Formats: sequence, structure tokens, C-alpha cells
Amino acid sequence: MKKLTFATMLRFYMERARRHGTMEKEPHQAAHHLLERLDDGFTLDFSRSSLVFDLARAGTESDLDHGVEFHRIGRDLIKELVDAIPTAPAQPRPGDCCAAPGRG
Repeated sequence: MKKLTFATMLRFYMERARRHGTMEKEPHQAAHHLLERLDDGFTLDFSRSSLVFDLARAGTESDLDHGVEFHRIGRDLIKELVDAIPTAPAQPRPGDCCAAPGRG
């Protein structure tokens, strides 16, 4: 039962990612393949890692403290990552009064 709950949760977020364009076709298919075979057995491991977005500094650095990995990402890399996200122009919705500039 826990595998079914786990698979259902993963499918929900996987489909959402695909719908929003943040997951491409190949990884989506690979994830479906994995989910179909959960009953064959799997292991799930966790690491003790932290990702820190530091808007006050530039660059990156990593540190280990009491068995926890800290990875700091500075403002310049954050901007680079955000700028790399493909975005589509907003599409007007049917019935919008002002769907196009100068109209409505």
C-alpha cells in the first residue's frame, strides 16, 4: 500500500512538471518506466545536504558541518539559472476584454 501511495504522489508531481514544461519528454518517460516497476523493489537513500541561496554575495562555495553538506549559491548564479528558464509569452484567455494591446 505504501508503494501505491508513493507512486501516486510521484505521478501527480511528474505530470504537473510535464504540464508546466519543466520536465521534458525523455525524463518523463523514464520516470513512468520506473514507477511501473516499483514492485520489483527499490532503495531510497537520503543525503544531508542544504542548498542556500545567498543574495548578498556572488559565486558559490561548499562546506561540511556536522555531517551536513552546505552548498551556497550567490546572486550571480541565481540570476543565470533564472534567466535560463525558457518562458512562453502569456496567452490571452477567451473572453478577456483586453487580450491584445489597443483592443477591448
